[in-house]
Amino acid sequence: MPEIKKVIASYGPYEFDVFKEQFEEGHIQPKYSESGSPKSFEGLAVAGLPVEEASIQIAQGNPANYFSKKMPEIFAMAGTADQVVPFQQSVKMVERYEKMTGKKAKTYWLEGGHHGINDFDTDDVKELKLSFLNE
Repeated sequence: MPEIKKVIASYGPYEFDVFKEQFEEGHIQPKYSESGSPKSFEGLAVAGLPVEEASIQIAQGNPANYFSKKMPEIFAMAGTADQVVPFQQSVKMVERYEKMTGKKAKTYWLEGGHHGINDFDTDDVKELKLSFLNE
């Protein structure tokens, strides 16, 4: 079985049940009005349930709940203006990673950046990823 030595985590999502609060905290208007409902992306990810009723499914799908000292190095990136997945999703995941593994994560927080490749498919970001993988 191959050994995973590095992980690149690109703009979440990790905790579906706190999208609403995190968007409000960041003063971000969600791109999709159905955010949080059973028909939203996050609702569909938990079998079409309202996210506030799916705590078990959300916990099972949150990678941070599986972090251990054996976890490989991680490079997380997200945009601060993401309207699809709150920026705080990545920040909180990194905080948990560092606390649970005792390792420092590499991060790239793109000020004003949005969700997806439009802001992250650049030569600079490719170089950051390659540098991380080759360290």
